Amino acid sequence: MTPYLVGMLIAYLIVKYGKNVKINKVVSAICWPMSIFVGLAVVYGLYWSYQGHVLSTAETLLYHSCSKFGYSVALGWMVYACLTGNAVAIEMILSWKVWRVLDRMTFSVYLMHAFAFNVYVMNNDVLMHLGFVTMMYSFIAHLAFSYLAGYIFCLVVELPFTRVERVLYNLWSRPTDTAPGSDESCNEDVGIDLQHSGD
Repeated sequence: MTPYLVGMLIAYLIVKYGKNVKINKVVSAICWPMSIFVGLAVVYGLYWSYQGHVLSTAETLLYHSCSKFGYSVALGWMVYACLTGNAVAIEMILSWKVWRVLDRMTFSVYLMHAFAFNVYVMNNDVLMHLGFVTMMYSFIAHLAFSYLAGYIFCLVVELPFTRVERVLYNLWSRPTDTAPGSDESCNEDVGIDLQHSGD
């Protein structure tokens, strides 16, 4: 729930103040190191617990209560800085066209990665020794299988429904001066929408 609320706040700031916001250099110099530190702390903060350190009750409560919010704020700051043109270098990297292919499959991969992991775990007859090499190979295999399953899911389910949704939206939001029973206008709208959705 927390990431959605942070995302809604970022969207509200963009809508209210626009994208032509110049962030003060002092604010930027403070927020960038803090966002990087918080993001890395959330990802790698439990490293020592996997090395035998037992977290105290206070440490456990602090991590679980603040990790999602902190990581969401760290990413939210980066998104806001990029959208307002205050992080040109990062925006150029994230706007690279190569990422568009992976970006369109992100939600499908998110839905399918648990299925891919469960298939692997449920077919194991013996316990697996957790070593660096084993985990590396397991990670690469899970990543590849998740993207393969996500790609199939995207083609079979997500893209067809997305196109149907765009066609229906285009039909319902056509100009009022067009006659409701005009087949020609409907065909033009649908053709334009399908052309844009295929880009």
